[in-house]
Amino acid sequence: MAERSRYVDSAENFYNATRPTAVDDLIRSLMKKKSAVERINDTGEEGSWKHSLPRVAEVIRNAGLSDVFVSLEFNPPQYGQRRADVLLSGYKDGTPSVLVIELKQWSTATWDPTNEWVSEIAARYGNVEHPVRQAFGYAQMVQHYIEGFHPEEASVETAAYLHNATTHSLQSLKSAGQWYADRLFSGDAAGDAAFDAFLKGRFDNVNGRVVAEALENNDPRMSKDILESAGEIFQNPDAFPLSEEQREVVNDIQKKFNDALDPRSPRGKTIIVVNGKPGSGKTWICMNLLGKEAASGRQVSFATNSTSLRETLKKVANRTKESKPVSAMITSARTYWKEEMWGSRDLLIVDEAQRINEWTVRTGQRNRKDIQEELEQFNMTQLRELANTAKVLVLMMDDLQQTTANDYLTTEKVKEVADLIGADFQLYELEEQHRSGGSKTFEAWVDSLVDDVPTVWHDEENFWVKVADSPAEMERILEEHSAEDPRIMAGFCWPWTTKDPETGKPFRHVDDVPYDIVIGDWSIQWNLRNNAEGYPKADLWAFNEKGARQAGSIFSGQGFEFDYCGVIMGPDLRYDATQARLKPDYQGSEYGTLKQVAKREEKEGVPTDAKDSALQRFRNGYRVLLTRGMKGVVVYSTDPATQELLKSIVNPE
Repeated sequence: MAERSRYVDSAENFYNATRPTAVDDLIRSLMKKKSAVERINDTGEEGSWKHSLPRVAEVIRNAGLSDVFVSLEFNPPQYGQRRADVLLSGYKDGTPSVLVIELKQWSTATWDPTNEWVSEIAARYGNVEHPVRQAFGYAQMVQHYIEGFHPEEASVETAAYLHNATTHSLQSLKSAGQWYADRLFSGDAAGDAAFDAFLKGRFDNVNGRVVAEALENNDPRMSKDILESAGEIFQNPDAFPLSEEQREVVNDIQKKFNDALDPRSPRGKTIIVVNGKPGSGKTWICMNLLGKEAASGRQVSFATNSTSLRETLKKVANRTKESKPVSAMITSARTYWKEEMWGSRDLLIVDEAQRINEWTVRTGQRNRKDIQEELEQFNMTQLRELANTAKVLVLMMDDLQQTTANDYLTTEKVKEVADLIGADFQLYELEEQHRSGGSKTFEAWVDSLVDDVPTVWHDEENFWVKVADSPAEMERILEEHSAEDPRIMAGFCWPWTTKDPETGKPFRHVDDVPYDIVIGDWSIQWNLRNNAEGYPKADLWAFNEKGARQAGSIFSGQGFEFDYCGVIMGPDLRYDATQARLKPDYQGSEYGTLKQVAKREEKEGVPTDAKDSALQRFRNGYRVLLTRGMKGVVVYSTDPATQELLKSIVNPE
């Protein structure tokens, strides 16, 4: 058993395994099942287990629930590497019952109602989520993403046990609200008595093995509630409006999807590619497909390797349906390597698919040698894993938006895999432009600027371009449009300080964050790695109005649009008069991984204009940044020759 957990057994056996003479063996067993990277990054979990597990075992035993089953370190489907501390499985009045328990060694903690986090604890990252809320997240994943545990099928509850705390020391945490207070238990006599009553109210002392086995082995299928909620959110015509061209593509894909699911159809898998340049509406097509098929009760998920896009869409889902984990339908394309996911979806929609990696890394920065060798032996690429997951795979992509060192997929490579696995292949090309005032001329001008002989630009009725004399002037121009939430973005040519050098932890105060981008006497902060004082972390920089006070990069800006934006071009793309075009220079970049690849390709003699070369990705990065604006863009280059070029070709007299 124990497919998703690192330990599963009866409460009686769990109690025996946590006694002083046996607990070290249990902990060694748990540690062996952690990956090498997890063991390296261990932050005292071994000690936590040794102190916490015996205490919770005693509470369960004292409640007279020796036949209930206990699961440790449970990892729900589609929840990344996160693991719940303890799950209890059994029955109450004949109905399957599950309780997720979050364990903490805190003796005291303070609830911060303004920021809705817990502070004044010895936590690694300073501020953390309420422990009851942590357990609730796991419970929601069990209830809505594992077959047999949906709301109409089982009871799934939440609790947090702080065995070093007293009833008095938990008063601040209980002030988060009655729902939290009812599920939060201390380790003193009063707390243990309350926890005892709570447990007896949720379990009868009958054998819970069948429920525990179902938790480990049942298919990862979404509940009806989740699909209905997703249908409401993502079919919203106000949030995700479609043009006629986009609507035709959605309708045609739906027809092909229905054909592929028809049991009488001779087809096997279907892979669909939708190609479109920046502003063609690929994400809107994704959301409408997701909403329509979810509303029809189909098992459907959305995936992207763009963390910023993923986090923003999760925010939309959470804000709309906070009581249900609809946001878990918004996933990373790197999470489908587990075989339990293969065949679990009718439809998988992938946005920014050019960002799919060649191989999925299981944990850490790279795979273990034996794992990587096996992947290569069976050619089990990330794309193959995605194709294995669903009957129909839809990929939204633009080969010219490959911007990071790990972006791998092209339309040509998709076609090769479709042929290899015998899948039906369909290709759509989007022609419309909905960004940049709908200007196809601007789209062509950007292409010529970053990747050809630059041409002249003249402002159009619905879109303008300005060249600022300095970053300060760029700010002044954008301030004239402050009501429309403009953004400044820059090439990744300046260091990004993400942690306080004195503490080694993320910055807690925005005023402590250095102004890393310095140009003359002007400076600005990069977007933050982590939230601080209401300022968004990088992944939500585009979504939060305070992001306008900091500069974004290709990592936080790709996939988003703003009415007005400023783009600072750094020394990684400069005008070369001998070639009469802009030329990438990796020496001017602070993007370490891409620089390393560019250096290696230089030694290997890879053509600098190769479509998938590292140098081409510097060009692509600026192509993406320059096409974020809906109404106008302000440009400035730190390179004098490039700045002179821009002045000469933008609205010349």
